[in-house]
Amino acid sequence: SRVVESYCGLWETVKGDPDRWVAGGEEGGAQETAQAGEIIALIQGERGVVVVQLWTMKDTDAGNSLHNPLTLRAIREALLDKDIDIKLSLAATPAGNPIALSLMLHAKKAPFDSWATHLASLGVQSALIADTAEDKMLIGRILGYSLPNIQEHIVSRQQECTPEIVESVSKELTRISDAPPTLPWREIGDAQPSVKGSSTTKIPSKSGFGVKAKTQKGSKAKGKSGNKKKR
Repeated sequence: SRVVESYCGLWETVKGDPDRWVAGGEEGGAQETAQAGEIIALIQGERGVVVVQLWTMKDTDAGNSLHNPLTLRAIREALLDKDIDIKLSLAATPAGNPIALSLMLHAKKAPFDSWATHLASLGVQSALIADTAEDKMLIGRILGYSLPNIQEHIVSRQQECTPEIVESVSKELTRISDAPPTLPWREIGDAQPSVKGSSTTKIPSKSGFGVKAKTQKGSKAKGKSGNKKKR
């Protein structure tokens, strides 16, 4: 890992190699900094949707990224961006008891706005892993992860990823919105972040899927398509 001296330093790192913060994978390091990088990638137009865990009932570490100053700065910058919108995604038991809450940050542009709305309607969480291979594929595609990384994650969970699943999810994405997911969804040129920072922290070698956690039995919640390693 390398040391980033400031939010501006992380901004430039993401700008120089956005794929590290977009494609997903299992090589991620510190989740907190990876989360900040994912949000910056969204601000820079390289991602369309990002999920940030705010709270879970059982996993006390699930919202730790919010304690990282780089993540907080990235969230604040996204909230100040007129081209980025937010949605809350609540996961609950069949009885209606809340078990987790996530923040959806997304571009105000099709299909990302419709995709984020769909994830929120399903109660998708960053800290909960989706149950079925189809759900993992759908969530991974919406979050912009590469198809090989999504497939690898599904197989790692002892599930089969068939061509039929890939095709079915592609059709579902088109049903939700027929607009093509063009990335980058905007060009920032030489623009610099509006939120400055001076905290020193380390960044991982690659962004990953999210905090590993299991969905509560009987829950209606759907988790992200994969997981990051925790340090």
